[in-house]
Amino acid sequence: MTRTPRIFPAGEVQRDRHGNPTGLLIAKPNANILYSTLAKGPKLSREDQLNSSRLFFQELNRFGITSAIDAGGGFQNYPDDYGVVNELHRNGELSIRLAYNLFTQRPKQELADFQSWTKMTKAGDGDDFYRVNGAEKCWFSPRRTSKIFSCRGRTCSPSWKAS
Repeated sequence: MTRTPRIFPAGEVQRDRHGNPTGLLIAKPNANILYSTLAKGPKLSREDQLNSSRLFFQELNRFGITSAIDAGGGFQNYPDDYGVVNELHRNGELSIRLAYNLFTQRPKQELADFQSWTKMTKAGDGDDFYRVNGAEKCWFSPRRTSKIFSCRGRTCSPSWKAS
């Protein structure tokens, strides 16, 4: 990042009072800039992913955070991208309680994702430290209303939320 102002179509670079970039990317109107920026970084080895995740959770603990919810999204596909956290949990190394939501990531494959997930897991699966909250998908209409398709347990139902 340089001091020269740069315009991002889906976000902005936070700057200090002198115009210097702080390193904080703000997602506006959504987090696509964050996800696309992170996707450009190098892929860590499995051992480095485990170590990085352990250190991240320990840092959360240092700030007094003992529980979190993974809202889904961010191009994280279940179950493929949950292996590191699954392994930390299996080994007793998960230092925060974590509930996660499955969120469809593949356009036009949403139904297939829901069908696959309901064969693998259901809301509430897990234990006190690591648990599935449920699954959802959002669609946006021209009237700026989002339809959230939520799956709790083995049943799915649409709900509406004005944006």
